Amino acid sequence: MTAAPPPDVVNASAGMYQPYLDCFTGVSPHIKVFAHCLHNGEWSSGGAWGAERQVGQPLAEAHKPRAINDWIAAHPWPREVLRPAQKGESREGRSRCGSRE
Repeated sequence: MTAAPPPDVVNASAGMYQPYLDCFTGVSPHIKVFAHCLHNGEWSSGGAWGAERQVGQPLAEAHKPRAINDWIAAHPWPREVLRPAQKGESREGRSRCGSRE
């Protein structure tokens, strides 16, 4: 049995791009806001949780942030999600991100 590659190798791979797009597409009908945890952080064989290896990493080398940017560009939020709630307005009645209604 071949051992899985370490997280830093996996996360640096261009193969991370499509799973990120698939993840956002899959969860978007079910959640209002998705916050990517630990936007940047040190990668090592013990973990690679940030989107970028370091701040300012070129998108050509940063496949997770490129996927995040591309997904957002292809799925703009409905205007009513972006505007602040009006006095007396229920937030529950507003459209969700990813809604196509």
